[in-house]
Amino acid sequence: MQRPNWKSTPFFTRMLVFNLMLILVLGIIPLVVLFQYVMSAYNQELKNFNFQAVKQIRSTIDEQFLKPTVQIANRNLTETTSGEPPLFYPMTHNIRNEYSSLTNIVTILSSIEGELTFANSVDMYYRNNNVFFYGTKFFCFLSESDCKLGFRSEWLREFQQTETQIGWYTIEAEDNEDHEKLISYVRSYPYFATLENRKAVFAINLKESAIRKKLTQSLDQVKGLTFILDDQGHLVSSNGSGEEEQAFLALREHWSQMTEEKPILNTEWNGKEAVAALTKSEINKWRYVTIVEKSVFYKRATDLRNFMYVLGGALLAIGILLVYMLTKKAHQPIGHALMAYSMQIHDLHDQLSKNEPVIKYHYIMNLLTGTGEPDLDRPVSDMQRFLDVQLLEEHFVCFNVKPMDGLDGNSRHDVAAAYRIIERLEQPHDPAYRIWAIVSEDRHIYGIVNSSVIASERLEPNLLEQIRQATDQMYCLCMGSSYKVAETPLSVSHREACEAARYAYFYPDRAVLRYADLHTASRKASDGTLKALDDLADALRAADQAKVQQTLQLILQDTLSETYTEEYGQNVLTELVFTIRKTLKSMGISLTELFGYDIRDHAKSFPNIKLFSTWLDQVVTTSLQYIEEKRRSPDQDLDIRVKTFIEEHLFGELSLDIVAEHIGVTPNYLSRLFKQSAGVTFIEYVTRRKLETAAKLLSENNHSVNEIAAMLGYQSTNHFIRIFKEKYGQTPKQYQKLEA
Repeated sequence: MQRPNWKSTPFFTRMLVFNLMLILVLGIIPLVVLFQYVMSAYNQELKNFNFQAVKQIRSTIDEQFLKPTVQIANRNLTETTSGEPPLFYPMTHNIRNEYSSLTNIVTILSSIEGELTFANSVDMYYRNNNVFFYGTKFFCFLSESDCKLGFRSEWLREFQQTETQIGWYTIEAEDNEDHEKLISYVRSYPYFATLENRKAVFAINLKESAIRKKLTQSLDQVKGLTFILDDQGHLVSSNGSGEEEQAFLALREHWSQMTEEKPILNTEWNGKEAVAALTKSEINKWRYVTIVEKSVFYKRATDLRNFMYVLGGALLAIGILLVYMLTKKAHQPIGHALMAYSMQIHDLHDQLSKNEPVIKYHYIMNLLTGTGEPDLDRPVSDMQRFLDVQLLEEHFVCFNVKPMDGLDGNSRHDVAAAYRIIERLEQPHDPAYRIWAIVSEDRHIYGIVNSSVIASERLEPNLLEQIRQATDQMYCLCMGSSYKVAETPLSVSHREACEAARYAYFYPDRAVLRYADLHTASRKASDGTLKALDDLADALRAADQAKVQQTLQLILQDTLSETYTEEYGQNVLTELVFTIRKTLKSMGISLTELFGYDIRDHAKSFPNIKLFSTWLDQVVTTSLQYIEEKRRSPDQDLDIRVKTFIEEHLFGELSLDIVAEHIGVTPNYLSRLFKQSAGVTFIEYVTRRKLETAAKLLSENNHSVNEIAAMLGYQSTNHFIRIFKEKYGQTPKQYQKLEA
């Protein structure tokens, strides 16, 4: 009997066609979908890579150039307890006729320049003397000479006539010594002082070529371009040539579309597709922009696409061959294929379920930071369906639930409590709202509320009630403003909620803090608080407890007056702690021995101003008690013996070692005790008493200047004349004639 020809039967044909269609549906279509998903994810990763690259460049420039510049300025314009720094002397003294003081300032500025390898020069202007030190080699009295300040005139005029406190200036002029482009960092002293109370202006002129070199090292010009822009959009530096800089500036309006909310931009560069990324400096208002041709980074994407094509073709060929063979042998592989795909889908579902919290965190964080805003013109994505995060209603508002520590200052908040709060918030307690929330790295809870109408009088009590039911720990609900989904990015309301969370430090008793109620736009960023700090220092030295407490309360109330920004309030509290520390150290008190820690670091550990105020009151009370105890101690008799010995030996040799040996104590102990008791160092006290005695002898007109200098133990008459003039404002001879 002849065998049937299965290839020619209708059943075989139908079976073969059916299996081929099945392999197409279950094999090729998922492969195409997977390919599209992989390419989309890879494109997003490329954008993220470019964004990380510009952030890395920003960190390099900020850390290696801007931060050291600001730090060295702060260090040299900060008073110390070891005496008045030389840069502060011309602020309160007339140095017009003191050549040694003038040359000393020039020397100090030169040494500051030497600390920064990328500095061109260091400038200093003193308002009291109207003198300008520039180029770390020259100085000029502006009211008496025709000073050629060149490129420095622009920023000096601004700091003389406006309330400007700090600024970064790109100098295009060629009148500097090396005829190169400079970047000037300029700040006033004191930093918080108003224009009429300003004492000096300090500037460091950086070499733009050093920054340009670092930009070139960070991103090769062949691979892409890096630009640094100021807050006006003007070019500060780049790694490109002059022609590329001009081309970039010509397209400046195009780049101005980039913001911190939308830092990635698809564009064209040199006629090719490119990606531009932007980020803002953490030190000043500079913006960093990188432009990279897609072809530089997309080679891997092209290789991946070609590999997927080859793989898809190979799988299709194998599938067709396998179907033909199975069909020919009258097997039935359909059930086995369906079972295999069912198992794969089940495994994929399990993996997605396990990673859902991580996927949800990144998705919502991208929405809140502006890197993944939803496109309302496109259909709902698979990711939105999977996470059930769909902004279907018209309005939204973002919130920030900030943990607030207990009155003992110990943090008891844990991640488990935060997730219990999220679980309560996301439950459908109120049909008018839909809520999604995540836990951030700083233990804050970021959230989105979507509704047809946002009514705070109903929403906020609901949120507070869910938080209270989830945990007994203290939290502050910080709310951004309500917006329409179609008109405003989510990142705007999220940024407002985070801003309100920073202000929660100054409102520890508020359960709800609304950004709209803070009126941040009308708050001041600076004001004159130096007088109150000086009063506090004087009261501490005098151990006047009532005055100390009164001044302290005035300063703290000033930060809580809703007149100033959060940043200003934090700066005032920092200056307050620094003033107390500096004053106590000037009195010879060791804060480490008294408190057992550095009060500057400890002050940063308090989560709100209430705990900070309580701690600060304890610091002041302990300090005042210590000062009183020291004044009543037996060491007071030692102070009298030292001063008596000094009076008896004014016309002989006097030194700290001689007096210490006479009293029977060590020189270090005597120095510390004398400074604590007299408020001045041993040398300062001896010099003052010798000069007072010299003035008395000069008024008697019985001795010459040389004789008096010798009588008081000065081996150099010129040295005696110089220090006498510093104290009395005239030479000994002039003083003697006037008294005569």
